[in-house]
Amino acid sequence: MKIMTWNLGKRIDLTQWKYLTDVIAPDIMFFQECSERFLSGAPSNLQVLFKKVPTLSSGVAIVANNVPMTDVPFPDFPGRVAIAKIPYKNKEMCLALGQKSSGHDLEGVKVVQDCI
Repeated sequence: MKIMTWNLGKRIDLTQWKYLTDVIAPDIMFFQECSERFLSGAPSNLQVLFKKVPTLSSGVAIVANNVPMTDVPFPDFPGRVAIAKIPYKNKEMCLALGQKSSGHDLEGVKVVQDCI
């Protein structure tokens, strides 16, 4: 399984989708500081899980390419944490993405064995 992560820094360049899906071609993509506008450019075959920070125009997203994904709600940090279950090697695995916010030490990508 190929996984990539990118902190977009609120950049919006819809032309990047072709490069991401055709050249890098990951199974799972993690995006921090991404916007709904950026995600709107995603090819229709991708499954997008987006969590928007209520007070901002950005949030975090997990995007799956031909991998079934199920949202795992985690309301403690709205728009700062996205968790998804995916099948992997005849088991279920959770992927969690956190974006740092002031007062919290959430940052980066974490792959966890068990979901909440």
